[in-house]
This record gives sequence, structure tokens and C-alpha cells, in this order.
Amino acid sequence: MINYYQPFLLPFLGIKPYRVPDSIRRTYFISFEDGLWVLLKQRNVPKGSVILLPDFYCIDVVNNIRAHGYKPVFYPLDEQFRIPKSQLLLHIKKQRPAVTILFHACGIIHLSGTQLAPLFRQHPDMLVIEDSVHRLIHPEKITLVHPNHYIIDSLRKVSPLPGSFLYRSAASEPIQPDRSMREWQYITGVYIKYLLFRLIFVWGNIIHSSNLIRLAHERVLASHDNLIGDSRSGYAGNCLVPLIHAFLNFNKIKKIKHDQVSLYAKEIKSVIKKHPAWYEIKIPRHIKQDLHVFPLGLRRVRNSDVFVHVQSHLHEHNVISWFKFPDAPWSKKRGVLFLPLGFHITPADIRHTIKVLGSI
Repeated sequence: MINYYQPFLLPFLGIKPYRVPDSIRRTYFISFEDGLWVLLKQRNVPKGSVILLPDFYCIDVVNNIRAHGYKPVFYPLDEQFRIPKSQLLLHIKKQRPAVTILFHACGIIHLSGTQLAPLFRQHPDMLVIEDSVHRLIHPEKITLVHPNHYIIDSLRKVSPLPGSFLYRSAASEPIQPDRSMREWQYITGVYIKYLLFRLIFVWGNIIHSSNLIRLAHERVLASHDNLIGDSRSGYAGNCLVPLIHAFLNFNKIKKIKHDQVSLYAKEIKSVIKKHPAWYEIKIPRHIKQDLHVFPLGLRRVRNSDVFVHVQSHLHEHNVISWFKFPDAPWSKKRGVLFLPLGFHITPADIRHTIKVLGSI
């Protein structure tokens, strides 16, 4: 079965561990949202403050932000998931957010590193969070340009490991998770549901059962994701995961993704030419190695059922893929299909996926 979650850990691992730079500090949490709640609390972001975030975003997270007493406000992205820096600054000036979130959709970075410096020069008290849940972050390659600059990832989306790292500058205030068990139902529920997802998902891959793989995603993982972020505080993840994470073979991972993205980009042109409603999301050459998935855009057409038809057609042909964030404001005008990358994907899988798309 072709899908974008990685079933097995072993291919990810190397022999030599990386070293987190002295200029960087990190904290390990159960999830992205656990890290976010702790960051907002420990940086004393007042309830009712505006959190500015892109209109292509997980609405469950948006709802949880609102439920925690903050005011989410969207800024618009174009069909390439971009916003000019000048336009972003205008939205910041208008909304005066306490926090601005930059989302690297699919792993594509449009503003990072030194490009973020003007945001801090003009708004020195604002927190900027790079939401990197779609990127496998290499700690040795991180650039943080200000004490108010943070990066939060999500390992389960880009590897077989669970949890999230929050990265901060060594010059910024310490961020510590809640290590109590006062919300033990939440903590145990997250662990149990993720473990159940992995067990069903891996077994489905071993016996080549699309029904089990879809059950793992659409029922078990969906239940896990609905629970994530429902806590009032933010909790530390399994202490063993950072030890395993230290041995991820980033060079091997990046090479295989670069080659797969290049193949997708070459083969997908035939689909776009045949069906004009599809459109290309441009991938800068230096970003290919960092993608979580290969994105393919689809513009809205008169028949609103076309998105359901596309997903059903893919699933019938053993390509377990979905349009992402269909309820986000960005998705009112278009959609984006996430096509899988990773160790479990072969060139034959990519060509099969393209063939299935071309047959719609």
C-alpha cells in the first residue's frame, strides 16, 4: 500500500549521533500543541491576545487556540503557500499579534533565518513560531535569529517517532514542560492511541491490507489527533525518543527525498497537461530534500464532489492519500493533495501514483 506515513524506524537510523549546537536549547513534548501551550504560558502571553496564523492550517489546532483563551486571526497565503514579506508585515501592523505563526506547509520554507530579522526589528516583543510539523528538523542546521524566535516540529508526521521538539535560542527564557500527571487521562490516552495506531498501521503494511491502513489513519489516528491539544497544560514526551532521534540519518533521508521529489516533478507534468484543474506547486531546488510530502494543487471546479472522487479513486488503486486541511479558509478556492515520500516509497510506487492520477 502506498501511503505517506513511514511504517518502520530502522531505515531512518545511522551510527553517528548529531550534536545540538550550544546556541540552541530544546524541550521535548508529547505534541506540537503541548509545546505551544507551555510556551504561551511561560512567556506570559495574555489571554485574549491575537495569534496570527496562515489560512492554510489545521482547524483543530485553531479551535484549540481559541478554547485556550486566545484569538486566532488568519493571514492569506496564495496557491503556492506564500505571502510576500511586505504583506505579512502589513497584517502584523494591522492585527498587532502577540504571536505570529509561520507554517512550512509540506516542508516548503518561504521565510526563515535572516529573512525573519525585519519582523523582530519592527516588532521586538512579538513571538514568532515556525510551525515545522511538516519538516524533519536537523538540530545542527537550525538558525534562530532572536530570543523570541521558536521552532516547533512534530516527529510523528515525518518519522515513525512520536512527540515534538520545541527549539529556542540559548539567550531566551527556559521553557519547561509540566511533568505532573494531573491530566493523566489525557497523557495516557495520547500514548495508548498512538501506540494502537502504530500497531495497526505496521501490521497493515506487513500483510498489505489497505483496509487496516485506512482504519489506522481514519479512525485511530484521527481519534489521537482529536485528543491532542485538549489538555490545559503541556506535557513532556517519552524520554527515550530524544535518545533515538539523535541517531537519525539525515543525509540518507534527505537524499532519498530529493530524488523522489525530482521524479514526482518530472512525471507529474503529464497529469497537469491532461487535467488543467491540477496545478503545480513549485518546489525550490534547495527545498526538495526537506519535503514531508509532494504537494499537487487542484483548483475548485463546478462539481464540488471532485475532491471526494479523486480520493476514492486513489484509495481504490492502493494509493492511500488525502486532500489536506479541506476545512481551512485557503481550501475554499483550491485543494492540495499530499503524495507520499520516504524509505517505504519506490520509483515504481511514484510512477503507479502518477498513472492512477492520470486515469481519473
